[in-house]
Amino acid sequence: MFSHFTPETVTLLTSVQKAAIEDWAAAEPDVSPMARALVETQIARAILEAASAGERDRGKLKQAALTEISFA
Repeated sequence: MFSHFTPETVTLLTSVQKAAIEDWAAAEPDVSPMARALVETQIARAILEAASAGERDRGKLKQAALTEISFA
């Protein structure tokens, strides 16, 4: 499912993940720990999927992560 990533790409993806989580948490400060964990997982998965498809643009990766958030 996921590709192998260079150390530089892992650093990029980690920083994008942290930024996306911070943006989401600022907009949704009063969620339960369980909901936060679910969102963090959705964000990570979306970033990995976009990166596996070849995306390396920080803004596009972050947008891909934030548009995938749902509580369905």
